[in-house]
Amino acid sequence: MVAAAKQEAAAILAEARATAEKMTAEAQAARDELLPERDSMIEQAALIRSAAGQVETLREEQQRVHASIESMRGRFGSCSSSRRSRSEQPLHGEVGLVDDLTSRLSNATD
Repeated sequence: MVAAAKQEAAAILAEARATAEKMTAEAQAARDELLPERDSMIEQAALIRSAAGQVETLREEQQRVHASIESMRGRFGSCSSSRRSRSEQPLHGEVGLVDDLTSRLSNATD
């Protein structure tokens, strides 16, 4: 009976070892099959992080450009208003000069 139990235990142990070896081999094969995909995913994640950084840099640049445009609009509006008000003011000595020239022309042609 003891011999039979030992024999049965040895058979169970051998079967367990064989099952463990088979499972280990299958797991290693699955790992080897997935390694390239894992590496590819790591590369893609790095590209995505890089692209996200570039997007953030572009957003910051867009904000700087927008602020610059708004500043230029303000300066243009101020400059335009200043020019407009100057053009609407009477010309000080120029009006008298034109009147004088007109009068002289009129006298010369008479």
